[in-house]
Amino acid sequence: WVSGSETHQGFEVDGSAMDVRQDPDFAGPPVDKPEKPRARVAPWEPPDMTWALVYWINAIVPFALGLAVTGGAGLVGMLLGLALMFGAAGRLTAVSREFKIAFEVGGWIVAASQLFPVLQVLAGAIGLRAAAGWRQAADHSPMISANGVLGGFIATVGTGGILMTFAMGIGMLVGWIRSLRDRR
Repeated sequence: WVSGSETHQGFEVDGSAMDVRQDPDFAGPPVDKPEKPRARVAPWEPPDMTWALVYWINAIVPFALGLAVTGGAGLVGMLLGLALMFGAAGRLTAVSREFKIAFEVGGWIVAASQLFPVLQVLAGAIGLRAAAGWRQAADHSPMISANGVLGGFIATVGTGGILMTFAMGIGMLVGWIRSLRDRR
C-alpha cells in the first residue's frame, strides 16, 4: 500500500521517498510476462475441425433417409440445407469453446444413436411436416415427399436444426453434470 504521493524519484512510503530500485516488488531481475497459450502453435497448423467430422457423421442417416423422400430438385434443396447447417455449425462452434465442446460431445452421442435412428426419423418427419406446412412437400399418406428445391431445403434445415439442438442440449447437460462432479 502506498501512502503518499508520487515523486520524481518514486513513491513516498511512511514519509520517506522510495524509488523502484528499493521497492521489494521489483527486487528480482525483470522477466517477460507469461503469454496466454495460443490456439495454434504455428501458422501452418490446421484448425481443430473435430466439429466438422461430428457434423458429417451425423448427416449420414438423415441424408440417406432424405434421399428416400426427396426427388429431383428436392435433392438440390437438401444439399443447400446441408451447406447452410454446416455453416451454422461452424459459426456456433467458433463463438465459444464451451459451445464447441457441447456440440462435439452431444454430437458424438447423437451420432451413436444412428445405430437405432429413432431420433433421426422423428426429426426428419417433423422437418417434412414443416415443408408440407409451407406447401413445399406433397402429402401422400402415409408418406410425405419434398420434390422442390424449397421443400428439400425446409425439410433439411428443420431436420438438421432439431438434431443440432438436441446435440447441443445433450452436450450442455453432460458439461453441467461434469461441473457438478468437479465441485466435489
